[in-house]
Amino acid sequence: MAGILLVSLALGRRASRALRVASLLLLVATLGAASHHTAWSDRGTDSVARLLRAENRLVRLTGTVATHPAVERRRDAGRKAAWPLDDRTRVIVECESVVSDSSDVPRRLTGQIQLTTAGHLIGIGVGDRIEITGWLGRPGRARNPGGFDAERYLRLRRVDAFLYADHPDAVRHLAVSGFRPIRAINRLREHVGYQFAEHLSHENAAIGTAMILGDRSAIPVEVRDAYVASGAMHILAISGLHVGILAACVLVGLRLLHVSTSTAAITVAAIVWLYAALTNFGPPVVRASVFFTIWALGTVLLRRTSLLNVATVTALLLLLWNPLLLFDVGAQLSFLAVLGMSWSRQMFPAAKQLLTYSEESSRITKVARPIISAQILGFGIWLFTAPLIAAEFQIVSPVGFLLNVVLLPLATAVMWAGYAFFGACLAVPIAAGPPGMLFDLGLSGVNWLVITAGEWNLGHFATSSPPTWWLCGFYSLLFVGLVRPRWFGRRLRAGSVLLVWGACGLVVGWIPTAADEPELRVVVLDVGHGGAILIEAANGRTLLFDCGSMEDDRRAADAVWREMRERGRISLDAAVISHADLDHCNNAPALLRGGPVGSLLVARSFLDFEQRVVEETCEAAREARVPIRLIAAGDRLSLDPNVSISTLHPPDRPPGDDDNANSIVLRIEFAGRTLLLTGDLEGSGQEEVMAEHATRSYDVVIAPHHGGLKANTPRFSEWSNPREVVVSCGDRVNATALSGIYPASQLHFTSRTGAVIVEFDADGAVSIEPNDAGDSKKLR
Repeated sequence: MAGILLVSLALGRRASRALRVASLLLLVATLGAASHHTAWSDRGTDSVARLLRAENRLVRLTGTVATHPAVERRRDAGRKAAWPLDDRTRVIVECESVVSDSSDVPRRLTGQIQLTTAGHLIGIGVGDRIEITGWLGRPGRARNPGGFDAERYLRLRRVDAFLYADHPDAVRHLAVSGFRPIRAINRLREHVGYQFAEHLSHENAAIGTAMILGDRSAIPVEVRDAYVASGAMHILAISGLHVGILAACVLVGLRLLHVSTSTAAITVAAIVWLYAALTNFGPPVVRASVFFTIWALGTVLLRRTSLLNVATVTALLLLLWNPLLLFDVGAQLSFLAVLGMSWSRQMFPAAKQLLTYSEESSRITKVARPIISAQILGFGIWLFTAPLIAAEFQIVSPVGFLLNVVLLPLATAVMWAGYAFFGACLAVPIAAGPPGMLFDLGLSGVNWLVITAGEWNLGHFATSSPPTWWLCGFYSLLFVGLVRPRWFGRRLRAGSVLLVWGACGLVVGWIPTAADEPELRVVVLDVGHGGAILIEAANGRTLLFDCGSMEDDRRAADAVWREMRERGRISLDAAVISHADLDHCNNAPALLRGGPVGSLLVARSFLDFEQRVVEETCEAAREARVPIRLIAAGDRLSLDPNVSISTLHPPDRPPGDDDNANSIVLRIEFAGRTLLLTGDLEGSGQEEVMAEHATRSYDVVIAPHHGGLKANTPRFSEWSNPREVVVSCGDRVNATALSGIYPASQLHFTSRTGAVIVEFDADGAVSIEPNDAGDSKKLR
């Protein structure tokens, strides 16, 4: 690094501009790599990361509160479970000392942990010293393929561990910090939140709080899905857009007061940083605040400011402060949006003049010019961000590009009303009524527009993640167009190149490809106490067996679609629901609304419309135009010519009273190997299956009823004689008893390892691998 710096200084002005730029970039890259290594890998001997073990451990930890406690209101968010969902509070704590189960002597500790506690932490603020008694553990990795990786997410925010306390009383307040501005700001934030709840309707209060204060915890899941589907999630997530609208609002007001340019720039920067404090210094707001500070500095120094240069300096400063932001998707999208704005202005400089060729069109021009300008900028932002959104979230929303023509001007006016309401709540609460009414009305309009656009079937579609090579090529082309627009030649040629490259990505992403290995893949997803088993054949066709979870009415459906899109599949050929228990079917409505499903297969006993979940599932199937078909013992399901799927149970007859006894049972045969899917089969239904079908040795059996001892009997073990048993279960499973029931079998628990992946090769080899990257086990 020192050599690079010396060479750069020695060359000075004698070197070409390109060589000087290359030297500077190499120097920055070297500094970044060193800084990244320090932030990601360098851990001292007293780091909290050194305390982590494979199992969670009970500790008493002392530290200082680093962030304002954030409450997750799970009931307000619309999530449903089989038991009440309590609120949870999360806060980041700077570690000071710890007493662990191995020693009663406190030891010094450094680093940050995320404290999660059931309920609300009352009276605790930034700077307070607290003592927590709870379970210290490693942040969880993705439990399912393509799932959320909490460990990586927290590491990017320099958090090394999590600590769970099961009650607020487990957190003891040791000392209140002296006066800190951030505590006063947090009180103001809470005061504004109460004013929002008082003056706005319930649904609009949640949206307004997200839009102005950055708290999205109370937004219903259905509303959030509508914003994602319509490509309008950027309205709810505070980002540079919100800060830019606030800065424009302040700047217009100062200009009307004839404030000088330099004073206005400094005032805007100060107000932006105050707003950042009121939103708890969220990373997107901090990025935007740094951006406007650099712009204000350039304005005061009477220097010409370039959008691209300001964005570049902002990125360098933020990466020097925290190099891990380089891998943060939010930061990437934020800077891509700025680059898209700069690119659109360079590539289409004549677009603003489209309507200025004749004097007769001057009136139209005054109206159309801002619309065309906004649409061009919106197109640039959409073009730069859409591929990364498709890669990370597997969704493309063309309607978002069209919606922005109306939504951005409307959202700008609504946010101006919101900021006026926000200021009135802070300064003159008694005068908050009129701007609150305008804000509430505007939010209703934005919400209606977004939900209507989200319901348009052609406005958004799910997609598999584009290949990495395609993403690199796409952004390389855009970068060339941004830095060296002349290399593209005419705009028509540039558009043709991007269009051809985009078409290549779509073709590669959408044409199903047969897997060379394995020939058959079965994934038992980790959904807590519930079931979701995804079967994928070599020809690309897929079958799902059950979709339910007692903990959440969307957890299983989300896991299924993430796994599907991780594998490059965008549609499910069929879904089988074994029976009408919540833990096997309560996620079926979300599954049917989440993507294309070919058909829904159920037994006659499932159609008990006295159960609400059955009614909701059938209604969701009707809305999604998914046919419901009945299957019974003796039926064969078609998935792949080389895969035999037989229905063993239940027979086609009037159902009995026991749902579990009426569970659908499937036997899958491939290359001389067999797998048994059992649902909750037990009691009389299990006896009937064992009586109708001879004893045989199954290679893999999914334990009936989540490993419950009533269903997993010695007689069933003897009848199925499994080599491998996979238990889809929560934490409350009697593993010791199951080991005694299946003495000759290897047991796999999703509650311990995450999803269990079973792969069958054409030569009969079977590979079983947990999702937590353990060593796979091969059977031959």
